[in-house]
Amino acid sequence: MSTGRRTSQKAVSPDLSEVHAVLSPDLDAQLLLSSAKGIQPRGVERGLARWRRRLPGLVWNDAALEGNPFTLPDVSTLLDGGAVPGYDDRDVQQVLDLSRAASIVETTAQAGPCCATDVLSASLNAEITAHEIIEPGVVRGEGRLNDEAVVNAQGTRFVALSGGAVLRQALTESLDRANSLPHPLASGTAWAALASYHQFYSNGNKRTARYVMNAVLLSNGFDAIVTPAARRAEYNQTLREMYIGGDVTGYALFLVGLYDDSH
Repeated sequence: MSTGRRTSQKAVSPDLSEVHAVLSPDLDAQLLLSSAKGIQPRGVERGLARWRRRLPGLVWNDAALEGNPFTLPDVSTLLDGGAVPGYDDRDVQQVLDLSRAASIVETTAQAGPCCATDVLSASLNAEITAHEIIEPGVVRGEGRLNDEAVVNAQGTRFVALSGGAVLRQALTESLDRANSLPHPLASGTAWAALASYHQFYSNGNKRTARYVMNAVLLSNGFDAIVTPAARRAEYNQTLREMYIGGDVTGYALFLVGLYDDSH
């Protein structure tokens, strides 16, 4: 059963060259819950220990998905405080900002079970995009700027909702929809998909959404989800289908499929 409903969608050309966002994209909550129901928590401390061990790889994958040229060994060196010559300052700063956001995830998880919140999302976006945008952590239309958010989804222009009251409504509704799901894995991945769809900030939306997801997972005793750069083509295709179809279920299920607590 779908919990979403479409409110409006601008007619697009037959080749789907441009698609406009809808206020309430489709989300098959029952299918998502079914995919997550067999996965059980294995403890907060265990999850956090694995998070710390895997941190260089998590940061490297997230940076690589954005086109950052850092290698995994160089990410490890940088996070250990070493020098890594040969990279642009922008790329260096992106890696450092992701690692600082990871520290917020860990601190949040240590404080007890949490869910997706506006405050957590804003704090993570502020760190992730601290050196990328003018107003990090500010929802579009609620600061000095009212940026239009347009995503190039493999040749298709996806135009997100305009900033301001309608986008705030989408944020509030998305939090309610995600947090209503009783399984943290379903809830976290639902939020990651809804937030990636709506593009609440001027940049860093997918990264921010995944870090919120991982805070939810870790705080509830689950492992974090690492999105491998090696699966970039599948990742991008899943996102494209989400933007074109106005249905976030597939991307949420893609993230659930990446969950691995076997080691």
